[in-house]
Amino acid sequence: TTTTTTTTAAIGTHGLAAETLKNIVLAGIGRVRVRDDGKNASSHTFGKDGNFLNVASDASEETSLAKAMVRTLEEMNPFATIEAENEVNMPLTDEEVEYYSQFDVVVACGFDYASSALINAKCRLAKCGFFVARASATSSSFFVDLGDAFEYISTGGSAAKDGEAVAPPQKETETFCAIDEAVTSSWSDIGKRASRLPAAMTVLWKFEQREKRAASDEDFERLRVEANARAAACGKPENFIADDALRVLLPAKIEIPAVNAIGGGILAQEVLKAVSHKGAPCANFFVFDCVSGQGSIQRLSA
Repeated sequence: TTTTTTTTAAIGTHGLAAETLKNIVLAGIGRVRVRDDGKNASSHTFGKDGNFLNVASDASEETSLAKAMVRTLEEMNPFATIEAENEVNMPLTDEEVEYYSQFDVVVACGFDYASSALINAKCRLAKCGFFVARASATSSSFFVDLGDAFEYISTGGSAAKDGEAVAPPQKETETFCAIDEAVTSSWSDIGKRASRLPAAMTVLWKFEQREKRAASDEDFERLRVEANARAAACGKPENFIADDALRVLLPAKIEIPAVNAIGGGILAQEVLKAVSHKGAPCANFFVFDCVSGQGSIQRLSA
């Protein structure tokens, strides 16, 4: 598979989606479909949602947000095929499996847990890769599911010493799970020095799964109680998940462009790996936060 013959669907309207789309298009993926799936999305929200693809020059026209984004992306790479879904009459979650079958990869930004799980399940049936990403004021993260047996070509070994031959690229296989399995991930194997943010995200997912809504600052004490209960069940001490780890992931009304730039850059890189099957993919959760200034990858599975 080459990047010039693949089709990627990107759904989302805010800063993280814009950063990811920019990097995907500049890298030269053959065909990109942009879908505006926001209930209150508008093509006239310039500077209010971090979406720099929605430029002010479009303000005089009545156009969809997806179309406004595509116009900017076409200027960035006139050789790419970029399309907008302008008349979307139903949420992405209501689309049939056949809809997903037309894509090699679906990248969904800003969806809650319930929607993510439903989209993930349909992507699995359609045998297309699935990425779901979200951003808060101080963090960005994404979950990846590329199927039960994703094959890729490793990049080979590093330069050998004393004139030894460099190990050639090898064909490898990576196993992924759906997000509804990842949400029950055990914390037993998390080391002392490992980031606790991936585990903290499963606490937020569990809350969304149970309450059918996103968590907020008012829910913090409930989240901490649940985190401590999960920690005890896995043989971990109380406060295994620090308060800051939970707070940094809570949804926010604003997104920081610099955080989106980092998250969108890493996400786009992983999309390229998924469509080209070259290089070891992220398996299966990535998170970056500006408090620590670090990004971390952790496998979440039951």
